[in-house]
Amino acid sequence: MKPGTMTHQAVLVTLLRWLLWICLPIALLALPLYPLVTPGYVRWHYQQASFPPSDRFAYAERNRLSDTIVNYLRGKASREQMATMRTDGGDVAMRAEEVQHIADVKVITDGFYMAQLIASVIAILAAVGLGIMGGWYPVSRSLRIGVVVTGAVILLAVAASFINFDVFFDRFHRLFFTNESWLFYYEDTLIQLYPEPLWSSAVWQMGLMILLELGIVFGISWIPAHKNKQIGSKIPG
Repeated sequence: MKPGTMTHQAVLVTLLRWLLWICLPIALLALPLYPLVTPGYVRWHYQQASFPPSDRFAYAERNRLSDTIVNYLRGKASREQMATMRTDGGDVAMRAEEVQHIADVKVITDGFYMAQLIASVIAILAAVGLGIMGGWYPVSRSLRIGVVVTGAVILLAVAASFINFDVFFDRFHRLFFTNESWLFYYEDTLIQLYPEPLWSSAVWQMGLMILLELGIVFGISWIPAHKNKQIGSKIPG
């Protein structure tokens, strides 16, 4: 073996481990958006007896309006369809500020979807690279570290939402939006369709889904496997 070969390999292994540690949380944190940002998820809330009814919209009308908005977020409806949708009484359902906010939300959610896809691909490639270079052990160890990091992040977020959801919700919006563009009147369509209980429910349900994902990844990390003999010396931990 040529002098310096192991040094280059060690650097590459360290890079792959860092990529796995960084990308695994991103992939797992964004994954629950796929089942949550759906018309069915919102409709399920509307069906709950404890969920607050709308002061402006009947049940079927509420479903129809919400379906259009969520389908817009999922790329299944155009902005024009969302902006021009009308109430059962014939009025335009949303003010321009509401339409713009949903458009801003779509930019954010599309970014999360893209980040989740890229992070998943990188994490898989990093795991495969580690497996080829050092066997299952470095992959297993890196997955467990990624699980711990992700678990700490989600537990802190859920705990913060339970302590004071209003503050948590405000800080979350200030992180992604500007000029208080997320604030609306009680009678506005977005508040009538998506009151605070929907968001507080979504936070802890998202947390549960991520914890389930972490449990699966953690279980996979303990799949029995012999430590492959590593080239030259042990791969740095």
